[in-house]
Amino acid sequence: MATLTVRNLEATMIEKLKARATQNGRSMEAEARAILAKEFAPPHESGAAFVERIRQRFTDVDTSDLNFDRDPDQGRPVRYEQ
Repeated sequence: MATLTVRNLEATMIEKLKARATQNGRSMEAEARAILAKEFAPPHESGAAFVERIRQRFTDVDTSDLNFDRDPDQGRPVRYEQ
């Protein structure tokens, strides 16, 4: 892990960071890490956006030689005896 030192912060900024850290039950350092992590985390992708991205990735794939027929020995219904 790298270490980051930030100098010359305004007193009001420090007070706001302290207040926010206290509100969230964290140290100032932990609060600063949480702020940075939230700001620079990869964007959250919805399920629909993920499916569309995968669909787009495989639009040019030739599937004509793939066999999608169901294997007759697989997926037979379960029979319950009474």
